[in-house]
Amino acid sequence: MKPFKINRNSWHYWLNQHILNQNEYHMEKWEAKHSNFCSYWRATLFRVVWSVICGVVLLTMLGMMLVAVYMNPLQALYVVLVAAAIIASIIGCVLANEYFEDRKEANLEPKTLIGKQYAAYKSKICPSVEFQ
Repeated sequence: MKPFKINRNSWHYWLNQHILNQNEYHMEKWEAKHSNFCSYWRATLFRVVWSVICGVVLLTMLGMMLVAVYMNPLQALYVVLVAAAIIASIIGCVLANEYFEDRKEANLEPKTLIGKQYAAYKSKICPSVEFQ
């Protein structure tokens, strides 16, 4: 089967580059992870679904605010505060994810016997043992 050629100027490449990607200017690492079509397809589909969900949530929150202002200004303040809390929690989750991703990359080598066994199980490679 011929390899599938992906244009770097296509909409799906742009989507993968800019949505939920920490290294949008260094795509070599990302491209290496998604070097087969199935992986690229899953990444693209996930980003499309994520974008649609975020758009629906934002439009719903905007609609709730407009309806609340029309119905009752005091209720509008409550709706705006709830919307701000939702947005703050989403931003907090994204920042926590970035923090833990950086921490995970810093601690690549497990230090305990159980951690080493789990890493070997996940990678399906049994490392050699050296005694000192």
